[in-house]
Amino acid sequence: MKQSQGMTAVLAMVLMTAVATALAQDSPIKYVPRDTTKGPVLRVEPPNWDFGEVWYGAPLSTEVKLTNVGSETLEIKNIRKSCGCTGAKLDKRTLEPAETTIMEVGYDSTKGREKVQQTITIETNDPGRPTTRFTLSGTCKPMFDFEINGQKLNIPSLQLGQLSKSEVKSGTLTIKPLYDKHKVHLALADEKVAGYDVKLKEVVPGEQYELTATTIPPLDPGAAMTVVHLKTDVEFMDTMKVRLGGYVIPAVRVVPDRLMVSPKLTFESKKRVKIVYLKTTPIEVLNIECDDPRVTWEKLEAPGESSGPNGAIELEVTLPPGDSIPEAGIKLTITTDSQDPDYETLEVPILQSVIRRPASSADAPNAGRASGADVRKLIEARAAELKKEKGDGADGGDE
Repeated sequence: MKQSQGMTAVLAMVLMTAVATALAQDSPIKYVPRDTTKGPVLRVEPPNWDFGEVWYGAPLSTEVKLTNVGSETLEIKNIRKSCGCTGAKLDKRTLEPAETTIMEVGYDSTKGREKVQQTITIETNDPGRPTTRFTLSGTCKPMFDFEINGQKLNIPSLQLGQLSKSEVKSGTLTIKPLYDKHKVHLALADEKVAGYDVKLKEVVPGEQYELTATTIPPLDPGAAMTVVHLKTDVEFMDTMKVRLGGYVIPAVRVVPDRLMVSPKLTFESKKRVKIVYLKTTPIEVLNIECDDPRVTWEKLEAPGESSGPNGAIELEVTLPPGDSIPEAGIKLTITTDSQDPDYETLEVPILQSVIRRPASSADAPNAGRASGADVRKLIEARAAELKKEKGDGADGGDE
């Protein structure tokens, strides 16, 4: 009996499923279009753009139709792009019903990194959809492989790292074209590159190149950055830019380069100063002088040898009270045995630190906020007023 009931239930479920399937086949899902009889309605055609697979640097552009399929005037208020690599040009921003305009869309593939997905957001007075997103996507294939000592790079760059003023240092960037339409030929577009001797060698014609840069001393301290331009015979890439540079550190520097003392200090204070030098050009301090006899100093014992490129001489300087330091400051002069005239004499100014006060209370960081003392004063003042009012009422009575 129980088995018969179970079989009946199974048959019933199968029958219901079959009926539901038949009804679904007879009544396919219908998408109800938006009501275009009331207000402005924006239609974007196509709704997105897949530019497929392109070479890095290839020009990319397309046209997108913007149509007002509504019954009232459509106003295009704003167009926002997800990055500067995407362009969108629109000549007309007011569309009457059934009117169409063209939005020119472009993408700078030199900014692409493999997979690309960017958006353009169109803001309108369409009440049903005030913002519409247009998506562009694709893949940018690299035109070249870049390597330095067998290590691959994502961008064309040749960095020489830390440099000294008189250092002659070289680096080589290996460039391998990947373009498969034809062999790519490269040539130097710049006759001279400031601060560097740059040479381009064709190792395998059209297949492998070596870009070598050598510093030309003396080098100015700081970032020694520049760009090398290479001419190509690719139809959409006239030149390729290679970033070249290094950082030139001074052979000797004082850290910190000045000593600041608070004018609120009414007693002596101590600060430390380091004379940092390159181990390749070591120095010694020959003499220290100061134009204020109250300033004294002591050379500290050198710490253990460091593994880095720099050595240091450390001084502990005793400074006079901050409120007694003249406005022009005090000058500490250090003489070294450096062979470079730029570092024979080092000057360290000793100055009062400036306490910046806002021009008005409205400019203060905590403008609008009362301190604890201010709050107490307000409470006490209000209590006194209430007490006075109470006393006045008792004496005078009601009017």
